[in-house]
Amino acid sequence: MAGDLYHNFSMPEDVDANGSVTPIDALIAIDRINRSVAGESLAPSSQVDTVMVDVNADESISPLDALAVIDILNSRSANGQSGSLASRVQPDLRMARIQRAVEDNTLPPGWTIDQAQAILETLRVGGRPELGDSVVNGSLRWMRDVISLPYDDGQSSKDDARQVESLIAAVSERLAAFNVSSEVISDISVFIRDGSSTGSPVDQSQVRERLAELGVDVDTIMPQPKSDIDLVEPQDPVVEQILVTAPILESIVERLNYAGAAREIIDTISKECSDAIDAGAPLGFEQVQTRLGQLGFSWETFSYIVPEVLPPAMDQEPGQPPRQDPRDDRNDRPEPPIVTAVMVTRPVADSLLPRLAESGVSEKILAILSREIYDAIAIDRPLSMLQVRLRLVELGG
Repeated sequence: MAGDLYHNFSMPEDVDANGSVTPIDALIAIDRINRSVAGESLAPSSQVDTVMVDVNADESISPLDALAVIDILNSRSANGQSGSLASRVQPDLRMARIQRAVEDNTLPPGWTIDQAQAILETLRVGGRPELGDSVVNGSLRWMRDVISLPYDDGQSSKDDARQVESLIAAVSERLAAFNVSSEVISDISVFIRDGSSTGSPVDQSQVRERLAELGVDVDTIMPQPKSDIDLVEPQDPVVEQILVTAPILESIVERLNYAGAAREIIDTISKECSDAIDAGAPLGFEQVQTRLGQLGFSWETFSYIVPEVLPPAMDQEPGQPPRQDPRDDRNDRPEPPIVTAVMVTRPVADSLLPRLAESGVSEKILAILSREIYDAIAIDRPLSMLQVRLRLVELGG
């Protein structure tokens, strides 16, 4: 597999990972296919450091990848849909592709194991990350969480009407994302309004029942929250576990070093994981997290720490030895001030990146930085300005 042949975990058809599927995504895929057929190198270009052309999650590039993007664009056009659409790539193929990328340590730039695991967990319970679904405290949450509406006697009729319209909007948006016909959407809207007007407001289960009667695959389009599923007779779920193979262990050790974990903890976890790998029974990532907790290190707290990058001293002359890493005497340093982090949201990024280009940052560095910034925005975890500055220094900019 080519080194830059990535799959967009959160939205497969979004080849350029800008947060939406557009004709540009199809053009990028077609260009990569033509270059592949012509025998040209698929190494990243100077303009786009990394694109994610493995749309159909088969670990290769072919016309099928471009067709997958074109299919979703044609569907949107035919239905007059302007909002998000559910990916046409089957969830089981997406899960298998993400699992392999994690095990081989070939995650797309800007992605972490925890983020990939969050996408896997959402897909496993029937959610769609491309629509904004996620698992929160063990329960699936939609892009708009649809729940039974609380109709209290003390509520005004105006509040009731607002809640009804909110439910209709959420259900309609969900159905449209799966290309359900406008007739069905109109029918369920009337069903919800009629229930409210007669004093018998409907809840989510009734909406699901009505949609099933209309021929809608509700288990796919409106998966039940985990708390509802647990009410059924429990069964042991089949869960694909992320195994800590040698590449994953290397990544974990690197992250522990960045986070300042004690050497005893790093050595202990390295030995236990290596012994398990040598025995042909690698530990699961969750087992390692639990073990770290037992050793006194919270992975959840420190897993997103950015590597500490030392900027060059302002008074350091060219050719002189680098100054001593302050981490060597960190106990002698004063505590850093507590400051409010400035997050690099899309408007900030749109303003910041042109300024960096004007200041002389190279195209290659700017492409890498842009991809990481927008990837973080796309998964709703924007970087801070400090993180961007440190990353810029790390890249040599």
